[in-house]
Amino acid sequence: MQQLELECESCDNTTQHDVLKAQTSQKRGFSFQGTVRCSECGATRHAKIRVLPPLELELRLSEGGETVREKLLAEPGDLLQVGELLSHARGPLEVTALELGARKGTDSTKRVQQAKARERPIIWARLVATVRVRFALHRESETLSLKQKLPPETELVVGMVLQLDGRAAVIEALHLRGGKRVRKAAAWDLKRVTCRWKRDGRGRRDDKRRRPQHTSDEARKRLTDRGGRRKG
Repeated sequence: MQQLELECESCDNTTQHDVLKAQTSQKRGFSFQGTVRCSECGATRHAKIRVLPPLELELRLSEGGETVREKLLAEPGDLLQVGELLSHARGPLEVTALELGARKGTDSTKRVQQAKARERPIIWARLVATVRVRFALHRESETLSLKQKLPPETELVVGMVLQLDGRAAVIEALHLRGGKRVRKAAAWDLKRVTCRWKRDGRGRRDDKRRRPQHTSDEARKRLTDRGGRRKG
């Protein structure tokens, strides 16, 4: 039986729904209307869905000192932002500028920091080989901030051990650009990675025993004086 992922009012959550009766169309996108039943609570209702087709936006790609004209597909409601990383057939792209006005019958255009895809902005972008990932290392009451360049598709996972500033660190949390916390993500989707230094397996007592003991000159002098008095 065909299923759709829909919002269920009874469960107050997104759940899988069995399609009992349906009428669909793929003209100018995808549309669905029919009877569905929630697989969690069993509630039956009429559902109507319409998904607009993706838009084909103009892309100006900087490559090797030249500007190449390409196309980029985006959903009408997608919010595009300068500095954002996008996926493309040529590889990961960084949006460097968004230009509005060229398609509205005017000669003048304006640069904006963000725009909805339905506004049909011209996207200026460049290919990126690496992205800068911010790592936050918590140590008692202090937080050390480090940045490291990684290939955009590098996958990071909670619990993974990696080298930071010449030391081994363990990933404790991954935070996406939108603020969501996940257990696994690609480097280019990350806003911040929370880590802790990996212990070397020796306890504090052991470290204390192995720590060399240094006697100051002043203390050594006092010990010498005491020894001299006893001899006298």
